Amino acid sequence: LWQQLYNPQIGPVNKILTALGADYEGYAWLSSDHLYYALIPMAVWAAAGFNMVLFLAAMQSVPQNLYEAADIHGAGDWQKFRYITLPLIRETLAVAVVLMVIGGMKAFEAIWLLTNQQPTSETHVVGTFMIRSLFVDQKIGQAAALACLLFAVVLVGSLFSSKISGASE
Repeated sequence: LWQQLYNPQIGPVNKILTALGADYEGYAWLSSDHLYYALIPMAVWAAAGFNMVLFLAAMQSVPQNLYEAADIHGAGDWQKFRYITLPLIRETLAVAVVLMVIGGMKAFEAIWLLTNQQPTSETHVVGTFMIRSLFVDQKIGQAAALACLLFAVVLVGSLFSSKISGASE
């Protein structure tokens, strides 16, 4: 789907941008120089639904009487968000950030598929570099080290999230 959307000749992304007056006729979104720009809408599209449900559930758990008390004291919308909502959904926010960072570290599928299983040095993430090291270059030790690195980053992110969640209790 995304390969067709970003197709330089017939893709609707280039057609829409050209119709809006931008010079994107034949723009190669999936080239190694521009691939990360193409990945941003994909990542937003993939994460938006889950994160919206997560934040909606967290915001609905905030007691309404806090907002009513803030109204009585003359607090504006920004003050209610800053001093009531944000502190009470901090744990959910921390979990969402950690999950997005972990997802970014594991952004294997999109890069692997959009580059036709041949990512260049500009488009590698830890996951694609690990697979390339293991199966293409047959450097088993390097692939194992990359797997340990990925594990360490995920572990640090999880511990950071736990610390933030634990600090509020």
